Amino acid sequence: MLMFLNGLKYILQLLKRHRWFLFSLIYAVGFYIYYFLCKFTLLPALFYTTTLFTLNLHTDTINPDKNCVELLYVMGLIAGLYTVLNLISLFAKKYIDKRYTVVMQNDPYVLVCGFGKKASAYIESELKDNNTNIIVIEKNESNPNIEKYRQKGLSVIVGDAKDKRLYSELKLDNIKYIVVFIGSDIDNLEVALSIKEVLLDKQIDIKRLFIHINDRSIDKFYKDGGLLDDSSKLEIKMFSMAKNASKSLFLRYDIDGLDDSYIKSETPFSLVIVGNNLIALEMIGTISQLAHFPFENKVHIYCIDKDIKSLKQKVLYQFPNISNIPNIIIKFCEMDYLDKGFYEDSLWYDNVTNVVLCRDDAQSNLDISAELADRTYLSSIIDGSMKTMIHIATYDNEMVAKQINQNREHFKYFNAFAVLSQTLSKDVIVDETFEQIAKYIHSGYAESYDPYNLYQDDEHINQKWYNEAKLTDRESNLAQAYHIPIKLKTLGLTYQLSKETDRLKILNHNRKLLNQVLEEELKQLGFDEKHLTDLTKKYTNWDIFKKEFTYFPKTFDLLIEKLIRMEKNRWNAYHYLKGWEYTSSHTNKAQKLHRCLIPIEQMHKEDRFTILYDLYSVLYIPNLLASVGYEIVKKGGKK
Repeated sequence: MLMFLNGLKYILQLLKRHRWFLFSLIYAVGFYIYYFLCKFTLLPALFYTTTLFTLNLHTDTINPDKNCVELLYVMGLIAGLYTVLNLISLFAKKYIDKRYTVVMQNDPYVLVCGFGKKASAYIESELKDNNTNIIVIEKNESNPNIEKYRQKGLSVIVGDAKDKRLYSELKLDNIKYIVVFIGSDIDNLEVALSIKEVLLDKQIDIKRLFIHINDRSIDKFYKDGGLLDDSSKLEIKMFSMAKNASKSLFLRYDIDGLDDSYIKSETPFSLVIVGNNLIALEMIGTISQLAHFPFENKVHIYCIDKDIKSLKQKVLYQFPNISNIPNIIIKFCEMDYLDKGFYEDSLWYDNVTNVVLCRDDAQSNLDISAELADRTYLSSIIDGSMKTMIHIATYDNEMVAKQINQNREHFKYFNAFAVLSQTLSKDVIVDETFEQIAKYIHSGYAESYDPYNLYQDDEHINQKWYNEAKLTDRESNLAQAYHIPIKLKTLGLTYQLSKETDRLKILNHNRKLLNQVLEEELKQLGFDEKHLTDLTKKYTNWDIFKKEFTYFPKTFDLLIEKLIRMEKNRWNAYHYLKGWEYTSSHTNKAQKLHRCLIPIEQMHKEDRFTILYDLYSVLYIPNLLASVGYEIVKKGGKK
């Protein structure tokens, strides 16, 4: 049925696209037959040609000796078919579209709410994966994207995504996931709440919902029982182009630069952000969340804008507790990129690892990068000693981005980012790899250590994730997952998608490489695999475990101890950025107060056993990566 409807839709789309051409062609052939072959005069030939489209051939008026009668039957059938298809297109197309939507839901499908530029960028990424089983809800029936994507096999429902009655037409059980970007944050939020209520009413199993939210302040609704409490039927993830651009950038390029000189020393380094917009804010948040290294390097973030007062106000509003992160130092610089002094300032030479040009105007970002190359970094670019990457936000200028990123000979130290088609692609929004890792991280809390555990979506893991993990917990686990590349770099390692299909073999390979680096230190601390496994089996009785687990770092001389402290610093930074504060009394999650939100050296004695979580964040990296099909390799690509 779906194949038939798809074929009929395709024919009608071709007809609509070439309607006048086909009409002219049929009319011209019919006129030729009547006028030249059947020898009618001009006006009768025109009249009879016109009646071809009503299947009235007037063959009784033709001399039977003429050889044009059979041709007229053929042309009459063609003209009649043309007429019928036009009538179907005129009167039955809406029914066909509706029926197509109904039949499409028999298989798992993606539901997209909204059909603007952002939605189109996302849908194009789905189409590249040959997924056309997409249903779009769009309110504006004159939106040109409707017909454009119907021609590509998508189904479009014209209606208001905020209207709960609309979802009664859909088989909600078969939804793979839902992506929402119909307009403003409040509109997107309204859609999310409408869908949530429908799922609750219909008792549908948990669905994943991705909602486009620009305003970071909506984090305030994360509280349990708030607007975005997803403890029931929705696994909610908020995304934005700005957030995705920042996340993607620092997954591809290391915050600490092109080599390992900073990660192996205490040397401070810097990043420069030019701009005063949502991307600039996200960059500050991402850097502050990720930039935690074994030697606790001081990280300077230079924020540059002509209106620095406004930028500073935004930063302090979004991250009121950012000053509590000890190694992050934000420096606000009021500078105009049109001034000569902009390119001669000493900040450009303060061990800058990355420059992020994210002004709203892509042209100015390109201009600044050109001037930096010509005035500031010219000599180091020429002699190849450049240690700074310059990232240029190009937005919807995709051909410019393509030329910059593909021509590495001329643009070795430049990278185009914040490209619409990349930052709003399925891979970035749905992000199943790191989502899965986050789920597995959460499953490991309060569990005994098993160095050869391979995670999979079993009932136990899903129950802990869906029934116990609130949105805040999931975001925290995701933040830990995104820090894995930095921990691996600390160990002289990295990761890549494995060609091996046997995940147990991948795990054995991963664990072997980790043990090559840390095994001796773990034995020195009494944390060899057998001892740690036996010890953590006592998790079933916390009082016994706390007495047994007496280890606590004192000097942080060993690499594993540095990694433990690094993870604790990262955890602290994440919570400070989310507005949490330290309390010397009991932790109160509802009030965002936590007694562990202090440097590891100052932790209360009764809380010190929690460093086991920090240890797990390192020791379980081989398992987490192997479970999603990634293998660990030595930095430089050698296994």
